[in-house]
Parts: sequence; C-alpha cells; structure tokens
Amino acid sequence: MNHEPAGLGERGGRVFRSLTKDETSPMILETAIEAARAADRLDDLDRAIQGEGVLDLMRAALEDNGVYGGEHKITIKLQFSGVLMEGRQQQDNFRKLIAEVARLKTLGKPKTEGAAPAPEAPKVDNSTENELDKRRKARERARKHG
Repeated sequence: MNHEPAGLGERGGRVFRSLTKDETSPMILETAIEAARAADRLDDLDRAIQGEGVLDLMRAALEDNGVYGGEHKITIKLQFSGVLMEGRQQQDNFRKLIAEVARLKTLGKPKTEGAAPAPEAPKVDNSTENELDKRRKARERARKHG
C-alpha cells in the first residue's frame, strides 16, 4: 500500500488510492499524486462556482477619487478571477493525468505468451484541435482547387 501524500482532500485521497493500488512505479505514483491534487482543485473550484469560498477568488481595489463638492469620493472595484476558465483547464489537466496513468500502467505490464495485447490508453479527446485541423486542411484544399 502506498503512503497517501499529506494535504490531499477527500476526493484527492480517493483518486490517489484508486490509481496506486498495488503500484510500485515511481512515474505512476508521481502522476497519480498530481491527478489527486487536480481532483481536489476541481472540488475547490466547484465550491467557488456554487458561491462557497468566493472570498478567496475576489480581488478588491480602492480608488481615491479625491474631494468633490466637499465630499470624499472613493471607488471600490471587486473582481473575480476566471473561475470557469480555470475549471475547464483543470478538468482537461485531470483527464490528461488519468490517461497518462493508464498509459504508464499498460507500458509496465509484462507480455506473456498467448495473452491478449494490453489495451491502449484511453484516447484523449482533442476535439478543438481536431476541428481546427479539419478547417485548416479544408482551406488548404480550397486554395489548391480554387
């Protein structure tokens, strides 16, 4: 059994334990730690999106606008960091880390005679990249034939 790193939350701990059960490869263990931390970050971001822990993401700025007509004017600006964008980035990071652990696990398994080949690691969906690539190729074809 692998020692669970300090500081992991409930979800991160579950992810770490599930990825490292009976595992000895340092590469897999390190990747599993990062996947567990990413799972915890996703939980933190989800709580912020739901309105919990919002103060950690809030940035306040005070602007002293001086005195006008005998009154001191101060402007307070509140801004939130890009929570939704960060959430999407963390989801993508988490998915890639899980896929990497699966890939590393298939590489480390010895092949035995007559055994079925090891399954491929889960395919990473790069739909945005694939869509952009399709559009680029379509433009290139249009230029050649147009």
